[in-house]
Amino acid sequence: MNNFFKTSLSAIMFVVAVAAVGTSCKKKFDAPPAEAPAVSMTANTTIAQLKARHTVSGAIDKIDSGSDIIIRGIVIGDDRSGNLYKTIVIQDTTGGMAVLINGTNLYTSYPIGREVFIKCNNLYLSDYSNQIQLGGGIQAGSAPALADISTSTINNVIFKGTFNNVVTPKDVTPAQLGTSMQDKYQNTLIRISNAQFRTADTASTYASAGIISPSAASYDLEYCANISSPAGLANIELRTSNYSNFAATALPNGNGTITAIYTLYRTFKQLTIRDASDVKFTGPRCGFTPPPTGTVLLNENFESVTTTGTTPIALAGWKNIGPTAGTSYLGKTFSGNKYAQVSAFNSTVSQQLPTVKSWLITPVLNMNTTTNEKLTFGTIDGFNNGATLKVYYSTDYTGGADPTTSTWTQLTATIASGTTTGYAPAFVGSGNVSLGSITGPAVYIAFVYEGGYSPSAKTTTYQIDNVLVVGD
Repeated sequence: MNNFFKTSLSAIMFVVAVAAVGTSCKKKFDAPPAEAPAVSMTANTTIAQLKARHTVSGAIDKIDSGSDIIIRGIVIGDDRSGNLYKTIVIQDTTGGMAVLINGTNLYTSYPIGREVFIKCNNLYLSDYSNQIQLGGGIQAGSAPALADISTSTINNVIFKGTFNNVVTPKDVTPAQLGTSMQDKYQNTLIRISNAQFRTADTASTYASAGIISPSAASYDLEYCANISSPAGLANIELRTSNYSNFAATALPNGNGTITAIYTLYRTFKQLTIRDASDVKFTGPRCGFTPPPTGTVLLNENFESVTTTGTTPIALAGWKNIGPTAGTSYLGKTFSGNKYAQVSAFNSTVSQQLPTVKSWLITPVLNMNTTTNEKLTFGTIDGFNNGATLKVYYSTDYTGGADPTTSTWTQLTATIASGTTTGYAPAFVGSGNVSLGSITGPAVYIAFVYEGGYSPSAKTTTYQIDNVLVVGD
């Protein structure tokens, strides 16, 4: 069984014994010992360099050097929630490592965010089915295995540094995660967007609390590249211990982001979360609104735009009109998907315009050749503080540089809203916006953004993708 989730009968018996003797009417608790000052050491080896010493799957390699081999890492996984057992996971800028320790309540000494230094000389490297681990020795038996670092030696090899260090998860797609022992993402903190549980699994809980065998539950994840792509299995699973304190929590039914420690079992990709708050599946499920079918009048997914991050969108037939290049609609990309983005935000005072009104206008549409036309698109809002995005149509605009001289009528569509911190986890569908009452040989649709810095900052970021107009 994986060391992340193995259980110990002796540990269970210890808890029972403590409960049996802990029933006195009067209880006196000793104050916890004062925390020693954080040490300051110099690492001479990266985690990636240390892991490179282990090249043969299943081997147990003693770290034997004439001088100290010291690594430094930040704890990204502890046992507070019970989803890790006798294990902490540390990460530096080069990689991550699971460290096996013969102890419980490790989070009281090595909580997430704590800096640690490890003197690795005379410790051992091995792997559990391709997941590299650092331990304290070799367990005897018919099949020798890596042993935990003992409590009698832990203070001689693991040294406590500063608290509250932040490790930012790396945004990846499932396809970027490799299956080799030396994969750079193994035992590091990663984040996947546009993910969700299978519909059939959303009636389940993260794990089966109280069940001993099997000791963990696994669920396959689905992944969508963008709002219009159908949900597909991501070839990656979330594995959760039955002993975690969130085992009985229901799986969320939405789509969004998952932050997790990436692990391997042989060649199977697995994710381990620290607690249920790492899963933010609160948005609409991907593929939730099949696009309408019929005669296609417009289909723009922005996959051909330049995505330097500062380049205004320039597509044939489209008009991109903003006060400055930076407040025009820009080509952006995330997780392999391209889209249009607009914001009034600018970091320099000279560019903080009092008012910003930016237009992204479609090519001309002939609405006399079809009937019952419908418009669909997707939006994401980010750091929403009041700027607006609205959709209009015009039958008298002629394609000029000043659209304000024409008549524009607002359309009713669902626009992403309410994401005040970060970005919405997935594109929100507009719904089928009816254009059936609009006629004429020259109709335009405009996405109009309004924000600015006066009288207060309204700098919400909006992203737009998969603009589709079809008719019968």
